[in-house]
Amino acid sequence: MMPPRLDRFAALLIGALAIGCSSDSSVAPTVTTPDLSSVLKELSSPVFGGGTLLGSAAMPRSPTPSGCSYAASSQSFVCPTVSVSGVSFAQSYVLLDAGGKPQSQWGNTIAAVRMKTSAAGSTTSAGTSDVFDLQQELTLSGLLSGVHTLDGTSMLKTTTEANTTLVTTTTSTTMTGLVLPDASAGANAYPKSGSVTAAVTTTTGGRTSTLQMQMTFNGTSKVAVVFTIQGVTTRCTIDLASNNPACA
Repeated sequence: MMPPRLDRFAALLIGALAIGCSSDSSVAPTVTTPDLSSVLKELSSPVFGGGTLLGSAAMPRSPTPSGCSYAASSQSFVCPTVSVSGVSFAQSYVLLDAGGKPQSQWGNTIAAVRMKTSAAGSTTSAGTSDVFDLQQELTLSGLLSGVHTLDGTSMLKTTTEANTTLVTTTTSTTMTGLVLPDASAGANAYPKSGSVTAAVTTTTGGRTSTLQMQMTFNGTSKVAVVFTIQGVTTRCTIDLASNNPACA
């Protein structure tokens, strides 16, 4: 049986993906080159940005291109630091052409955008305090073809203290070849292919629990999932369209 805290995490991540991966015509890829604001919004999804997993901390709005300054030394655009609910977010992005070379301005030759996000801070609610540290790098490619593909990694460390009990959770997430749905697919669209892998380590009172979960997408709401909990592997299918996504 999955430890209760890991069970809650798995349900949260699955539910988040069920919402976050659904197509939104305002940000979903189309056959025409999108504008930069739309791309940054796509990269700043609460799910992909870690906001859903930050609990009481909310993700800021996606950066406004006009507010981010180009830094020649790093060949990236650096955006202002934003604080939300006690957590500070720093973001920057790099514009890449078809050959993967950084560009200093947006245009119709941009094939991908790579965004870095870091977050640190703490929140307190009802006697429970949470300290967060997030490091993430995501790349959205396929901007010239209209088939948006997401790749990247994130590392989120959360330390929670409640009633003198200290719980530390480290979540490492990898997105590999996640082909996002396009606008024509409708409101209940899901990634056409690719996978999301999460590894979670939770330490409570000196006891450590581990969970690894891989979700493989095929364009439908039914996703193949592999759980490995304390060395024991379980394979199942989860329907993201369900109100209560669960293994079957």
